[in-house]
Amino acid sequence: MVTPQHAMHYTIVKPFVDTNILLYAYDKEAGSRHAAAKAITKALWQQDGGILSTQVLQEFYVLSFWDALIMATAVQGGADMLLSEDLNAGQIIEGVLVVNPFEDSDNVLRQLCSNQPDI
Repeated sequence: MVTPQHAMHYTIVKPFVDTNILLYAYDKEAGSRHAAAKAITKALWQQDGGILSTQVLQEFYVLSFWDALIMATAVQGGADMLLSEDLNAGQIIEGVLVVNPFEDSDNVLRQLCSNQPDI
């Protein structure tokens, strides 16, 4: 165990974050593990630190490898919406709404296109 007087000798430069940390950060019912994981992920996000693999993202999002890469890019790029017919329309992952542009019933897409001139 690291005691406070020895803590200054240890520096975590860039930790790898496994799936269970993300799951606990997301799961509000996980009690003290939720609080700890949330604090860790928040600190890493604010410090632009930490490493995630595509496997971890796939396990967390329960997506295929390629879908996980697409979603990770959308999230990292700051997208509000991901247009895809391969993912579950209406699902929101990390603030990104999945929209199937070929479903007539999708009001979000209609709103997106309503103020655009015809091509």
